[in-house]
Amino acid sequence: MNDIKNYFALCNLLNYYCNYWIWLAFLFILNIGALFYINKQLKKKKDSLVKTDRYSKKLFTKDLILLLILTVVFLIWKIIHLGSNSFDLMESLNIRIAQEFQINVFSLLDNMIVQSRQPLYLFILNIPIRLLNPEHYSFFLRFISVFFGICTAYLTFHFSLKVFNNKLISYLSFIFLNVHSLFAFYSRRAEPYALFCFLALLSYYYFWQTFISHEEKKIWKYCLVGILCFFTHYFALVVIFSQFLTMLIVKWRNYRLTHSLPFSFLHFIKALVIFNFFIILWSPVMYSAIFSGFIFQDAWGNSFYLNQESAALVIDRIIKLVWGLPLTGSFGYLLILLYLYIILKLRDGKPSFYIFVVSILFSALLFGIHSFLCFWYSTSRLYFNVRHFTWIIPFIVMLYSYGIFLLNRSRSLFRKIIGYTCFSIILIWNIHLTNEMTFGLVNPAYKEALRYIKKDFRENDFVGFPADLIDDPITINAKGIFDSERYFDSVPPVDLLQRKLSCKRLWIVIPWEDYFGVPHLNGETLNRYINFLKDTLSLKSVWRSNKIDVYLFNTGRK
Repeated sequence: MNDIKNYFALCNLLNYYCNYWIWLAFLFILNIGALFYINKQLKKKKDSLVKTDRYSKKLFTKDLILLLILTVVFLIWKIIHLGSNSFDLMESLNIRIAQEFQINVFSLLDNMIVQSRQPLYLFILNIPIRLLNPEHYSFFLRFISVFFGICTAYLTFHFSLKVFNNKLISYLSFIFLNVHSLFAFYSRRAEPYALFCFLALLSYYYFWQTFISHEEKKIWKYCLVGILCFFTHYFALVVIFSQFLTMLIVKWRNYRLTHSLPFSFLHFIKALVIFNFFIILWSPVMYSAIFSGFIFQDAWGNSFYLNQESAALVIDRIIKLVWGLPLTGSFGYLLILLYLYIILKLRDGKPSFYIFVVSILFSALLFGIHSFLCFWYSTSRLYFNVRHFTWIIPFIVMLYSYGIFLLNRSRSLFRKIIGYTCFSIILIWNIHLTNEMTFGLVNPAYKEALRYIKKDFRENDFVGFPADLIDDPITINAKGIFDSERYFDSVPPVDLLQRKLSCKRLWIVIPWEDYFGVPHLNGETLNRYINFLKDTLSLKSVWRSNKIDVYLFNTGRK
Protein backbone atom coordinates (compact mmCIF):
# COMPACT_ATOMS: atom_id res chain seq x y z
CA MET A 1 0.00 0.00 0.00
CA ASN A 2 2.82 2.39 0.84
CA ASP A 3 4.49 1.59 -2.48
CA ILE A 4 1.28 2.48 -4.32
CA LYS A 5 1.02 5.77 -2.42
CA ASN A 6 4.65 6.60 -3.19
CA TYR A 7 4.09 5.77 -6.86
CA PHE A 8 1.10 8.10 -7.15
CA ALA A 9 2.98 10.81 -5.25
CA LEU A 10 5.89 10.49 -7.70
CA CYS A 11 3.52 10.64 -10.67
CA ASN A 12 1.85 13.76 -9.32
CA LEU A 13 5.24 15.38 -8.73
CA LEU A 14 6.48 14.60 -12.24
CA ASN A 15 3.20 15.76 -13.74
CA TYR A 16 3.43 19.05 -11.82
CA TYR A 17 6.99 19.81 -12.93
CA CYS A 18 6.34 18.75 -16.52
CA ASN A 19 3.35 21.06 -16.66
CA TYR A 20 5.44 23.75 -14.99
CA TRP A 21 8.24 23.74 -17.55
CA ILE A 22 5.86 23.39 -20.50
CA TRP A 23 3.85 26.39 -19.30
CA LEU A 24 7.07 28.29 -18.62
CA ALA A 25 8.39 27.61 -22.13
CA PHE A 26 5.06 28.65 -23.66
CA LEU A 27 5.09 31.99 -21.82
CA PHE A 28 8.74 32.56 -22.70
CA ILE A 29 8.10 32.02 -26.42
CA LEU A 30 5.01 34.23 -26.24
CA ASN A 31 7.02 37.07 -24.71
CA ILE A 32 9.79 36.70 -27.30
CA GLY A 33 7.20 37.07 -30.06
CA ALA A 34 5.63 40.08 -28.38
CA LEU A 35 9.02 41.75 -27.99
CA PHE A 36 9.89 41.30 -31.69
CA TYR A 37 6.46 42.60 -32.74
CA ILE A 38 6.74 45.73 -30.58
CA ASN A 39 10.26 46.47 -31.87
CA LYS A 40 8.94 46.14 -35.41
CA GLN A 41 6.16 48.63 -34.67
CA LEU A 42 8.62 51.05 -33.05
CA LYS A 43 10.80 51.06 -36.16
CA LYS A 44 7.82 52.14 -38.27
CA LYS A 45 7.07 55.15 -36.11
CA LYS A 46 9.01 58.35 -35.83
CA ASP A 47 9.40 60.20 -32.59
CA SER A 48 7.96 63.63 -33.44
CA LEU A 49 7.67 64.73 -29.83
CA VAL A 50 9.46 67.93 -28.95
CA LYS A 51 11.59 67.62 -25.84
CA THR A 52 11.59 70.73 -23.72
CA ASP A 53 13.60 71.52 -20.63
CA ARG A 54 10.94 72.61 -18.18
CA TYR A 55 13.10 72.18 -15.13
CA SER A 56 15.18 75.30 -14.68
CA LYS A 57 15.43 75.27 -10.90
CA LYS A 58 18.95 74.49 -9.72
CA LEU A 59 20.20 73.71 -6.25
CA PHE A 60 22.73 76.20 -4.93
CA THR A 61 25.21 75.69 -2.11
CA LYS A 62 22.83 77.03 0.56
CA ASP A 63 20.13 74.63 -0.63
CA LEU A 64 22.49 71.68 -0.37
CA ILE A 65 23.59 72.77 3.11
CA LEU A 66 19.97 73.08 4.27
CA LEU A 67 19.13 69.68 2.79
CA LEU A 68 22.18 68.16 4.48
CA ILE A 69 21.20 69.66 7.86
CA LEU A 70 17.66 68.29 7.57
CA THR A 71 19.03 64.89 6.56
CA VAL A 72 21.37 64.75 9.57
CA VAL A 73 18.56 65.79 11.95
CA PHE A 74 16.20 63.09 10.72
CA LEU A 75 19.02 60.54 10.64
CA ILE A 76 19.85 61.18 14.30
CA TRP A 77 16.16 60.98 15.14
CA LYS A 78 15.89 57.58 13.45
CA ILE A 79 19.00 55.94 14.94
CA ILE A 80 18.32 56.96 18.56
CA HIS A 81 17.60 53.75 20.51
CA LEU A 82 17.73 51.84 17.22
CA GLY A 83 19.48 48.84 18.74
CA SER A 84 18.09 49.02 22.27
CA ASN A 85 15.02 46.86 21.63
CA SER A 86 15.12 43.22 20.66
CA PHE A 87 13.62 42.05 17.38
CA ASP A 88 9.92 41.36 17.26
CA LEU A 89 8.42 38.32 15.59
CA MET A 90 8.39 39.46 11.96
CA GLU A 91 11.90 40.92 12.15
CA SER A 92 13.16 37.68 13.68
CA LEU A 93 11.58 35.63 10.92
CA ASN A 94 13.23 37.78 8.24
CA ILE A 95 16.60 37.34 9.92
CA ARG A 96 16.17 33.59 10.25
CA ILE A 97 15.25 33.29 6.57
CA ALA A 98 18.20 35.50 5.59
CA GLN A 99 20.55 33.29 7.63
CA GLU A 100 19.45 30.26 5.62
CA PHE A 101 19.59 32.13 2.32
CA GLN A 102 22.35 30.91 0.01
CA ILE A 103 23.64 32.98 -2.88
CA ASN A 104 23.21 30.58 -5.79
CA VAL A 105 20.76 29.84 -8.57
CA PHE A 106 19.05 26.94 -6.76
CA SER A 107 18.41 29.02 -3.63
CA LEU A 108 17.06 31.84 -5.80
CA LEU A 109 14.62 29.55 -7.59
CA ASP A 110 13.59 27.90 -4.33
CA ASN A 111 12.80 31.22 -2.67
CA MET A 112 11.01 32.65 -5.69
CA ILE A 113 9.08 29.64 -6.99
CA VAL A 114 8.58 27.21 -4.12
CA GLN A 115 8.39 29.52 -1.12
CA SER A 116 7.26 32.72 -2.90
CA ARG A 117 9.86 34.94 -1.26
CA GLN A 118 11.43 37.87 -3.08
CA PRO A 119 15.20 37.44 -2.67
CA LEU A 120 16.71 40.95 -2.98
CA TYR A 121 16.24 42.02 0.64
CA LEU A 122 17.32 38.56 1.86
CA PHE A 123 20.51 38.92 -0.18
CA ILE A 124 21.21 42.40 1.29
CA LEU A 125 20.42 41.20 4.81
CA ASN A 126 22.61 38.14 4.41
CA ILE A 127 25.77 40.25 3.93
CA PRO A 128 25.90 41.92 7.39
CA ILE A 129 24.71 38.69 9.01
CA ARG A 130 27.81 36.95 7.67
CA LEU A 131 30.13 39.80 8.70
CA LEU A 132 28.79 40.85 12.11
CA ASN A 133 28.44 39.24 15.49
CA PRO A 134 24.90 38.49 16.71
CA GLU A 135 25.13 41.13 19.45
CA HIS A 136 25.39 43.83 16.73
CA TYR A 137 22.40 42.59 14.73
CA SER A 138 19.74 44.79 16.30
CA PHE A 139 21.42 48.05 15.24
CA PHE A 140 23.07 47.32 11.90
CA LEU A 141 20.29 45.19 10.41
CA ARG A 142 17.78 47.93 11.16
CA PHE A 143 20.18 50.58 9.92
CA ILE A 144 19.74 49.14 6.41
CA SER A 145 16.12 50.31 6.49
CA VAL A 146 17.20 53.67 7.94
CA PHE A 147 19.60 54.12 5.01
CA PHE A 148 16.96 53.36 2.39
CA GLY A 149 14.51 55.61 4.26
CA ILE A 150 16.92 58.54 3.96
CA CYS A 151 17.42 57.72 0.27
CA THR A 152 13.64 57.70 -0.22
CA ALA A 153 13.32 61.12 1.43
CA TYR A 154 16.09 62.58 -0.76
CA LEU A 155 14.51 61.08 -3.87
CA THR A 156 11.19 62.64 -2.82
CA PHE A 157 12.89 66.03 -2.67
CA HIS A 158 14.52 65.59 -6.08
CA PHE A 159 11.37 64.19 -7.69
CA SER A 160 9.18 67.03 -6.38
CA LEU A 161 11.71 69.58 -7.61
CA LYS A 162 11.77 68.01 -11.06
CA VAL A 163 8.00 67.75 -11.39
CA PHE A 164 6.85 71.04 -9.84
CA ASN A 165 9.97 73.19 -10.28
CA ASN A 166 9.36 74.63 -6.81
CA LYS A 167 11.81 74.40 -3.88
CA LEU A 168 9.14 75.06 -1.25
CA ILE A 169 7.16 72.04 -2.38
CA SER A 170 10.32 69.92 -2.36
CA TYR A 171 11.39 70.92 1.15
CA LEU A 172 7.92 70.46 2.62
CA SER A 173 7.56 67.07 0.92
CA PHE A 174 10.93 66.05 2.37
CA ILE A 175 9.90 67.11 5.89
CA PHE A 176 6.37 65.70 5.76
CA LEU A 177 7.57 62.32 4.55
CA ASN A 178 10.15 62.00 7.35
CA VAL A 179 7.67 62.85 10.10
CA HIS A 180 4.93 60.64 8.70
CA SER A 181 4.13 57.96 11.28
CA LEU A 182 3.91 55.08 8.79
CA PHE A 183 7.18 55.98 7.08
CA ALA A 184 8.95 56.57 10.40
CA PHE A 185 7.79 53.19 11.68
CA TYR A 186 8.89 51.06 8.73
CA SER A 187 12.17 52.89 8.11
CA ARG A 188 13.47 51.60 11.48
CA ARG A 189 12.67 47.89 11.16
CA ALA A 190 14.54 44.90 9.78
CA GLU A 191 11.92 44.37 7.08
CA PRO A 192 11.98 44.93 3.30
CA TYR A 193 9.42 47.74 3.20
CA ALA A 194 11.88 50.65 3.36
CA LEU A 195 13.82 49.17 0.43
CA PHE A 196 10.59 48.55 -1.44
CA CYS A 197 9.42 52.13 -0.83
CA PHE A 198 12.70 53.49 -2.22
CA LEU A 199 12.57 51.30 -5.33
CA ALA A 200 8.85 52.00 -5.88
CA LEU A 201 9.42 55.76 -5.77
CA LEU A 202 12.49 55.38 -8.00
CA SER A 203 10.28 53.46 -10.42
CA TYR A 204 7.84 56.40 -10.50
CA TYR A 205 10.77 58.76 -11.05
CA TYR A 206 11.99 56.89 -14.13
CA PHE A 207 8.40 56.35 -15.22
CA TRP A 208 7.94 60.12 -15.26
CA GLN A 209 11.22 60.71 -17.09
CA THR A 210 10.72 57.98 -19.67
CA PHE A 211 7.05 58.20 -20.58
CA ILE A 212 5.78 61.58 -19.37
CA SER A 213 8.85 63.69 -20.23
CA HIS A 214 9.52 61.57 -23.35
CA GLU A 215 13.07 60.48 -22.59
CA GLU A 216 12.62 56.99 -24.00
CA LYS A 217 16.36 56.28 -24.01
CA LYS A 218 16.14 55.80 -20.23
CA ILE A 219 13.74 52.90 -20.57
CA TRP A 220 16.47 50.45 -19.53
CA LYS A 221 16.78 52.25 -16.17
CA TYR A 222 13.03 52.02 -15.68
CA CYS A 223 13.10 48.29 -16.47
CA LEU A 224 16.05 47.64 -14.16
CA VAL A 225 14.45 49.46 -11.22
CA GLY A 226 11.13 47.71 -11.84
CA ILE A 227 12.82 44.30 -11.81
CA LEU A 228 14.66 45.11 -8.56
CA CYS A 229 11.41 46.37 -7.07
CA PHE A 230 9.70 43.14 -8.07
CA PHE A 231 12.51 41.09 -6.50
CA THR A 232 11.97 43.03 -3.25
CA HIS A 233 8.21 42.63 -2.78
CA TYR A 234 5.32 41.30 -4.83
CA PHE A 235 3.47 44.61 -4.31
CA ALA A 236 5.60 45.84 -7.22
CA LEU A 237 2.89 44.32 -9.41
CA VAL A 238 0.44 46.86 -8.00
CA VAL A 239 2.91 49.71 -8.62
CA ILE A 240 3.40 48.64 -12.24
CA PHE A 241 -0.35 48.18 -12.61
CA SER A 242 -1.06 51.75 -11.47
CA GLN A 243 1.52 53.02 -13.98
CA PHE A 244 -0.18 50.94 -16.65
CA LEU A 245 -3.50 52.64 -15.85
CA THR A 246 -1.86 56.02 -16.32
CA MET A 247 -0.45 55.01 -19.70
CA LEU A 248 -3.85 53.66 -20.76
CA ILE A 249 -5.41 57.07 -20.18
CA VAL A 250 -2.59 58.80 -22.07
CA LYS A 251 -2.94 56.29 -24.89
CA TRP A 252 -6.72 56.77 -25.05
CA ARG A 253 -6.44 60.55 -25.27
CA ASN A 254 -3.75 60.51 -27.96
CA TYR A 255 -5.57 57.82 -29.93
CA ARG A 256 -8.75 59.90 -29.95
CA LEU A 257 -6.81 62.87 -31.38
CA THR A 258 -4.40 61.13 -33.79
CA HIS A 259 -5.96 57.65 -34.28
CA SER A 260 -2.56 56.06 -33.69
CA LEU A 261 -0.78 54.63 -30.71
CA PRO A 262 1.56 57.11 -29.00
CA PHE A 263 5.24 56.41 -29.21
CA SER A 264 5.69 56.38 -25.42
CA PHE A 265 2.86 53.87 -24.98
CA LEU A 266 4.60 51.35 -27.23
CA HIS A 267 7.78 51.81 -25.22
CA PHE A 268 5.85 51.18 -22.03
CA ILE A 269 4.33 47.98 -23.44
CA LYS A 270 7.86 46.93 -24.34
CA ALA A 271 8.89 47.51 -20.72
CA LEU A 272 5.95 45.39 -19.54
CA VAL A 273 7.09 42.55 -21.78
CA ILE A 274 10.58 42.78 -20.26
CA PHE A 275 9.04 42.69 -16.77
CA ASN A 276 7.03 39.65 -17.75
CA PHE A 277 10.21 37.68 -18.46
CA PHE A 278 10.86 37.80 -14.72
CA ILE A 279 7.26 37.49 -13.57
CA ILE A 280 6.60 34.28 -15.53
CA LEU A 281 8.59 32.36 -12.92
CA TRP A 282 5.50 32.70 -10.74
CA SER A 283 2.97 32.14 -13.52
CA PRO A 284 2.94 28.31 -13.58
CA VAL A 285 2.59 28.22 -9.80
CA MET A 286 -0.37 30.61 -9.98
CA TYR A 287 -1.79 28.65 -12.91
CA SER A 288 -1.57 25.34 -11.05
CA ALA A 289 -2.97 26.79 -7.82
CA ILE A 290 -5.93 28.49 -9.50
CA PHE A 291 -7.04 25.37 -11.33
CA SER A 292 -6.47 23.09 -8.36
CA GLY A 293 -8.37 25.36 -5.96
CA PHE A 294 -7.31 27.77 -3.23
CA ILE A 295 -8.65 27.65 0.29
CA PHE A 296 -10.06 31.09 1.04
CA GLN A 297 -10.87 32.42 4.48
CA ASP A 298 -13.34 35.27 4.46
CA ALA A 299 -13.92 38.00 7.01
CA TRP A 300 -16.71 36.04 8.71
CA GLY A 301 -14.65 32.95 9.45
CA ASN A 302 -15.98 30.78 6.60
CA SER A 303 -13.56 28.60 4.63
CA PHE A 304 -14.25 27.56 1.05
CA TYR A 305 -12.45 26.52 -2.12
CA LEU A 306 -12.13 28.87 -5.06
CA ASN A 307 -13.49 26.87 -7.99
CA GLN A 308 -16.12 27.26 -10.66
CA GLU A 309 -19.00 26.43 -8.32
CA SER A 310 -17.98 29.06 -5.76
CA ALA A 311 -17.25 31.90 -8.22
CA ALA A 312 -20.57 33.61 -7.50
CA LEU A 313 -19.95 33.18 -3.78
CA VAL A 314 -16.53 34.84 -4.14
CA ILE A 315 -18.05 37.87 -5.92
CA ASP A 316 -20.72 38.16 -3.26
CA ARG A 317 -18.15 38.09 -0.46
CA ILE A 318 -15.96 40.67 -2.22
CA ILE A 319 -18.91 43.05 -2.51
CA LYS A 320 -19.65 42.63 1.20
CA LEU A 321 -16.02 43.21 2.08
CA VAL A 322 -15.73 46.39 0.00
CA TRP A 323 -18.99 47.66 1.44
CA GLY A 324 -17.78 46.99 5.00
CA LEU A 325 -14.39 48.67 4.68
CA PRO A 326 -13.92 51.61 7.04
CA LEU A 327 -13.18 55.09 5.75
CA THR A 328 -9.47 54.73 6.45
CA GLY A 329 -9.26 51.76 4.10
CA SER A 330 -10.52 53.92 1.23
CA PHE A 331 -7.91 56.67 1.51
CA GLY A 332 -5.32 54.92 -0.62
CA TYR A 333 -7.67 54.71 -3.57
CA LEU A 334 -8.51 58.39 -3.30
CA LEU A 335 -4.77 59.02 -3.52
CA ILE A 336 -4.62 57.01 -6.74
CA LEU A 337 -7.56 58.96 -8.10
CA LEU A 338 -5.86 62.28 -7.36
CA TYR A 339 -2.60 60.93 -8.77
CA LEU A 340 -4.21 60.05 -12.10
CA TYR A 341 -6.06 63.36 -12.25
CA ILE A 342 -2.96 65.47 -11.60
CA ILE A 343 -0.82 63.46 -14.03
CA LEU A 344 -3.38 64.21 -16.73
CA LYS A 345 -3.47 67.85 -15.73
CA LEU A 346 0.31 68.27 -15.82
CA ARG A 347 0.58 66.33 -19.06
CA ASP A 348 -1.73 68.14 -21.47
CA GLY A 349 -3.44 70.94 -19.61
CA LYS A 350 -7.04 70.77 -18.46
CA PRO A 351 -8.61 67.34 -18.92
CA SER A 352 -12.27 67.05 -19.74
CA PHE A 353 -14.83 65.91 -17.20
CA TYR A 354 -15.20 62.66 -19.12
CA ILE A 355 -11.50 61.90 -18.61
CA PHE A 356 -11.97 62.52 -14.91
CA VAL A 357 -14.87 60.03 -14.87
CA VAL A 358 -12.67 57.49 -16.65
CA SER A 359 -10.05 58.01 -13.94
CA ILE A 360 -12.69 57.29 -11.31
CA LEU A 361 -13.59 54.05 -13.07
CA PHE A 362 -9.93 52.98 -13.18
CA SER A 363 -9.58 53.82 -9.51
CA ALA A 364 -12.70 51.78 -8.72
CA LEU A 365 -11.21 48.86 -10.66
CA LEU A 366 -8.00 49.06 -8.65
CA PHE A 367 -10.09 49.36 -5.48
CA GLY A 368 -11.83 46.10 -6.31
CA ILE A 369 -8.57 44.30 -7.13
CA HIS A 370 -6.88 45.37 -3.93
CA SER A 371 -10.00 44.54 -1.91
CA PHE A 372 -9.79 41.06 -3.38
CA LEU A 373 -6.19 40.83 -2.18
CA CYS A 374 -7.29 41.95 1.28
CA PHE A 375 -10.07 39.39 1.10
CA TRP A 376 -7.55 36.73 0.10
CA TYR A 377 -5.14 37.33 2.97
CA SER A 378 -7.62 38.15 5.71
CA THR A 379 -9.08 35.90 8.38
CA SER A 380 -12.11 36.46 10.50
CA ARG A 381 -12.35 39.33 12.97
CA LEU A 382 -8.78 40.45 12.43
CA TYR A 383 -6.93 43.68 12.08
CA PHE A 384 -5.40 43.75 8.63
CA ASN A 385 -1.78 44.77 9.21
CA VAL A 386 -0.77 48.09 7.75
CA ARG A 387 2.26 46.73 5.89
CA HIS A 388 -0.11 45.45 3.20
CA PHE A 389 -0.75 49.12 2.42
CA THR A 390 2.95 50.00 2.23
CA TRP A 391 2.82 50.32 -1.54
CA ILE A 392 0.61 53.43 -1.04
CA ILE A 393 3.60 55.36 0.39
CA PRO A 394 4.60 56.79 -3.04
CA PHE A 395 1.04 58.05 -3.41
CA ILE A 396 1.28 59.66 0.02
CA VAL A 397 4.36 61.53 -1.19
CA MET A 398 2.52 62.63 -4.31
CA LEU A 399 -0.46 63.73 -2.23
CA TYR A 400 1.68 66.00 -0.08
CA SER A 401 3.16 67.63 -3.17
CA TYR A 402 -0.18 67.97 -4.94
CA GLY A 403 -1.84 69.54 -1.90
CA ILE A 404 0.89 72.16 -1.59
CA PHE A 405 0.95 72.75 -5.34
CA LEU A 406 -2.81 73.26 -5.60
CA LEU A 407 -2.96 75.60 -2.60
CA ASN A 408 0.01 77.74 -3.65
CA ARG A 409 -0.35 77.95 -7.43
CA SER A 410 -4.06 78.19 -8.12
CA ARG A 411 -6.90 80.61 -7.46
CA SER A 412 -9.57 78.14 -8.48
CA LEU A 413 -11.95 77.27 -5.64
CA PHE A 414 -12.31 73.69 -6.91
CA ARG A 415 -8.55 73.11 -6.87
CA LYS A 416 -8.24 74.63 -3.40
CA ILE A 417 -10.96 72.28 -2.17
CA ILE A 418 -8.95 69.35 -3.57
CA GLY A 419 -5.81 70.68 -1.87
CA TYR A 420 -7.50 71.07 1.51
CA THR A 421 -9.05 67.62 1.08
CA CYS A 422 -5.57 66.16 0.56
CA PHE A 423 -4.28 67.57 3.84
CA SER A 424 -7.48 66.67 5.72
CA ILE A 425 -7.10 63.05 4.64
CA ILE A 426 -3.43 63.06 5.65
CA LEU A 427 -4.30 64.51 9.08
CA ILE A 428 -7.02 61.94 9.74
CA TRP A 429 -4.81 59.15 8.46
CA ASN A 430 -1.90 60.16 10.72
CA ILE A 431 -4.17 60.27 13.77
CA HIS A 432 -5.51 56.83 12.94
CA LEU A 433 -2.08 55.32 12.34
CA THR A 434 -0.63 56.90 15.45
CA ASN A 435 -3.34 55.38 17.63
CA GLU A 436 -3.66 51.96 16.03
CA MET A 437 -0.98 51.38 13.35
CA THR A 438 -3.44 48.90 11.86
CA PHE A 439 -6.27 48.93 9.37
CA GLY A 440 -9.60 47.36 10.34
CA LEU A 441 -11.54 45.01 8.13
CA VAL A 442 -15.29 44.61 8.62
CA ASN A 443 -15.61 46.02 12.15
CA PRO A 444 -13.02 43.91 14.00
CA ALA A 445 -14.10 43.66 17.61
CA TYR A 446 -10.79 42.58 19.08
CA LYS A 447 -7.11 43.39 18.63
CA GLU A 448 -5.85 39.82 18.92
CA ALA A 449 -4.13 38.96 15.66
CA LEU A 450 -3.48 35.57 14.16
CA ARG A 451 0.09 35.41 12.92
CA TYR A 452 0.94 33.13 10.03
CA ILE A 453 4.10 31.17 10.54
CA LYS A 454 5.13 28.71 7.85
CA LYS A 455 7.72 26.98 10.05
CA ASP A 456 7.47 24.83 13.15
CA PHE A 457 7.30 26.62 16.48
CA ARG A 458 10.87 26.31 17.77
CA GLU A 459 13.06 28.53 19.85
CA ASN A 460 15.78 28.79 17.23
CA ASP A 461 13.28 30.22 14.75
CA PHE A 462 13.35 33.53 16.59
CA VAL A 463 16.66 35.39 16.69
CA GLY A 464 17.02 37.82 19.57
CA PHE A 465 13.45 37.37 20.75
CA PRO A 466 12.90 37.82 24.53
CA ALA A 467 13.50 34.51 26.24
CA ASP A 468 10.52 34.80 28.57
CA LEU A 469 8.23 34.86 25.55
CA ILE A 470 9.51 31.74 23.83
CA ASP A 471 10.52 29.29 26.56
CA ASP A 472 6.97 28.35 27.57
CA PRO A 473 4.60 28.24 24.59
CA ILE A 474 1.18 26.75 25.20
CA THR A 475 -0.15 24.41 22.53
CA ILE A 476 -3.91 24.07 22.32
CA ASN A 477 -5.53 20.90 21.03
CA ALA A 478 -7.98 22.65 18.75
CA LYS A 479 -9.85 19.46 17.89
CA GLY A 480 -10.50 18.77 21.55
CA ILE A 481 -11.79 22.27 22.23
CA PHE A 482 -13.66 23.35 19.13
CA ASP A 483 -15.15 20.06 17.93
CA SER A 484 -18.45 20.95 19.59
CA GLU A 485 -20.34 24.16 20.17
CA ARG A 486 -20.14 23.83 23.97
CA TYR A 487 -16.38 24.03 24.24
CA PHE A 488 -16.53 26.46 27.18
CA ASP A 489 -18.03 23.90 29.55
CA SER A 490 -16.35 20.79 28.22
CA VAL A 491 -12.68 21.83 28.19
CA PRO A 492 -11.61 24.29 30.88
CA PRO A 493 -8.04 25.62 30.48
CA VAL A 494 -6.57 23.48 33.27
CA ASP A 495 -3.23 23.07 31.50
CA LEU A 496 -2.96 26.83 31.12
CA LEU A 497 -3.51 27.49 34.81
CA GLN A 498 -0.81 24.99 35.82
CA ARG A 499 1.92 26.78 33.89
CA LYS A 500 4.03 29.72 34.95
CA LEU A 501 2.18 32.76 33.70
CA SER A 502 4.65 35.41 34.78
CA CYS A 503 5.49 36.58 31.26
CA LYS A 504 3.93 39.65 29.73
CA ARG A 505 2.28 37.73 26.92
CA LEU A 506 0.59 34.38 26.75
CA TRP A 507 1.30 32.46 23.57
CA ILE A 508 -1.33 30.05 22.29
CA VAL A 509 -0.16 27.82 19.45
CA ILE A 510 -2.76 26.27 17.15
CA PRO A 511 -1.71 23.98 14.26
CA TRP A 512 -2.56 25.47 10.89
CA GLU A 513 -4.32 22.31 9.71
CA ASP A 514 -6.58 22.34 12.77
CA TYR A 515 -7.67 25.88 12.03
CA PHE A 516 -9.05 24.82 8.66
CA GLY A 517 -10.07 21.30 9.66
CA VAL A 518 -12.22 21.83 12.76
CA PRO A 519 -15.83 22.78 11.94
CA HIS A 520 -16.46 25.21 14.81
CA LEU A 521 -13.01 26.82 14.86
CA ASN A 522 -13.25 30.25 13.28
CA GLY A 523 -12.53 33.82 14.18
CA GLU A 524 -15.67 34.35 16.25
CA THR A 525 -15.33 31.21 18.37
CA LEU A 526 -11.60 31.76 18.80
CA ASN A 527 -12.11 35.29 20.09
CA ARG A 528 -14.81 34.05 22.46
CA TYR A 529 -12.41 31.42 23.75
CA ILE A 530 -9.69 34.05 24.24
CA ASN A 531 -12.08 36.20 26.26
CA PHE A 532 -13.02 33.12 28.27
CA LEU A 533 -9.34 32.54 29.05
CA LYS A 534 -8.88 36.14 30.08
CA ASP A 535 -11.82 36.03 32.46
CA THR A 536 -10.71 32.72 33.96
CA LEU A 537 -7.11 33.80 34.45
CA SER A 538 -8.16 37.12 35.93
CA LEU A 539 -10.34 35.36 38.50
CA LYS A 540 -7.47 33.08 39.50
CA SER A 541 -5.13 36.11 39.80
CA VAL A 542 -2.26 34.25 38.18
CA TRP A 543 -1.64 36.55 35.25
CA ARG A 544 0.06 39.92 35.23
CA SER A 545 -1.00 41.11 31.82
CA ASN A 546 -4.16 41.12 29.73
CA LYS A 547 -2.46 40.20 26.46
CA ILE A 548 -2.89 36.93 24.57
CA ASP A 549 -1.23 36.25 21.24
CA VAL A 550 -2.53 33.45 19.05
CA TYR A 551 -0.22 31.90 16.47
CA LEU A 552 -0.86 29.49 13.66
CA PHE A 553 2.01 27.32 12.49
CA ASN A 554 2.44 24.72 9.80
CA THR A 555 3.27 21.30 11.21
CA GLY A 556 3.81 19.70 7.82
CA ARG A 557 0.96 17.24 8.31
CA LYS A 558 -1.06 16.22 5.29
